[in-house]
Amino acid sequence: MLKQVKKLGRGILAIFSNKADSIYRTNLIVHDMKERYVKGRESLTDLRNQRIDVKAQKKVNLDEKSALQKEMNSVVSELKTLDVENPNNVKRFNLLKTKYESLKSRIANSDKIVAQCDSVLENLSALITKTESECEKLKYKVDEIESNVRTYNNMKRINGMIRVNTADLADNSFDVSELDKDVAKEVAKFEVLAEETKTEDETGYVTDKEEMKRFAASL
Repeated sequence: MLKQVKKLGRGILAIFSNKADSIYRTNLIVHDMKERYVKGRESLTDLRNQRIDVKAQKKVNLDEKSALQKEMNSVVSELKTLDVENPNNVKRFNLLKTKYESLKSRIANSDKIVAQCDSVLENLSALITKTESECEKLKYKVDEIESNVRTYNNMKRINGMIRVNTADLADNSFDVSELDKDVAKEVAKFEVLAEETKTEDETGYVTDKEEMKRFAASL
């Protein structure tokens, strides 16, 4: 039994030595993902500030349009009641007509700006939603990998305890084969997760309504 425990201790130590490079690469991945998460949060702040600015611009133009519309209604009302049979009103009529055309053009420009603001707001909202989703994915992935690293460190600590207490373990009923299987399984899970994280480029962001419905129905 003592020989088996010593062999297991050497085996576990070899496993952790061989995985040193994987741990280093995984730490680099976590560092990179954290940086991407911070940049994503900064982008969110910038996008939200832009949305506030565009909303303010839209409000300004809507308020201006409202004032212009009232003024044009007044001009239209006067034009309709103006006695055009009276030669003295020719000058007044043309002044009102010019003012009306100017107001109409300004209102059209306001409508155009409001429409542009709506388009920009729609795009900003889509970008904000997508960035929020990607930030959440990064956050959960970082938490997942860091949890795996903590598991690795705990296993390393247990390995040290095994080597220190080899004699005591030899006197107890200790299932060496089961521990060996558990260690191999945990290390394999860690390696798979690190590799999947390293190669994953697709964010999985879904915009198609039917695809969203299918995903929700599959839950």
